[in-house]
Amino acid sequence: MPPTLATSHVVAPAPRPRISGSGYIVPVVLTLASLAAGGVWLALRRPLSAATSSVDAALALPADAAVPTVPPATPTAPAPVPEPTATAADDEAPALGPEEPLPTDENFPEAPGALHPQAVTASSFISNHRNQHAPERAFDGDPSTAWNENERGPGDGSWIAATFTSPVTVRRLRITTGYDSNSPRHGDLFPLNSHLRRVRVTFDGGRAIERDVAEGQRQLVLDNLNVRARTVRIDALAVWPGTRWADLCISEVAIDGAQRE
Repeated sequence: MPPTLATSHVVAPAPRPRISGSGYIVPVVLTLASLAAGGVWLALRRPLSAATSSVDAALALPADAAVPTVPPATPTAPAPVPEPTATAADDEAPALGPEEPLPTDENFPEAPGALHPQAVTASSFISNHRNQHAPERAFDGDPSTAWNENERGPGDGSWIAATFTSPVTVRRLRITTGYDSNSPRHGDLFPLNSHLRRVRVTFDGGRAIERDVAEGQRQLVLDNLNVRARTVRIDALAVWPGTRWADLCISEVAIDGAQRE
C-alpha cells in the first residue's frame, strides 16, 4: 500500500459580518445633529452679546454728567404730649392730701445747737378732715410737711412765731421760704403754693430784720445774729403767689443757738 502523506487541517477564517446600510446611517446622523446644535448655539449667543453691549452703551453716563443725589429725610418732631388737666377737686384740695401719707422711715438730722420752741403759734392754719397744716409742722425737722396759712388771699400779712420758756441766744435762723417738697401726684410743690417775697423777723417784739426773697429762692439764712430772746416771729410782708393754690406755706424754720450765753 503506498504511503500516504499527512495533511494538515486548515481552518477557514470566519466570515466578516457585513454591516447593512442602516448601520452607517445612525452614527452619521448623530454627528450631523451635534454640529447643527453647536451652530445654533453660536448663532444665538452672538445676538445676545450684541444686545447686552447695546444696553450697556445706552445706560452709560457721560464723563461730565452730574450724578443725581437723593435729599436726606427731614426728621419730624414727636407729637407733643398733652398735659393733664386739673379737676375741680384738685383745685379745692391743698397741696398734700390723704392719698400721700407722710414719710415715717426717714431721718432728718438736726444741726448742732438746734433749739426747740415750747410753743408755736400762727395767724391761721389749715386743719380739716383731709389735711393738717398746723404751725408745729414748720418746726418738726421734716421738709415734706409745712405750715399752711388759711386766710383770704395769697398770704400777705400772715405770720408764724416760736416761743421758748426762757430767753435763748439765737445765733442763726434758717427759713424754708415755701413748700420745698415733691408730691407723687403734683410734683414740685414750691411754685404751686405761695412763698415768701419779703419777710420780717422780730425778736421779742423789739429788734427786727427785713429781707427780700427772690422768686426761686428756697431758703433764707440769717447768720451771726447773737440775739437773746424768748419769741422769734416771722411776718410775710409780701409773697410770690402760687401757680395753683393761693396759700402761703413754709416747710421748715430752724433756730440754732444756745439755751444760755
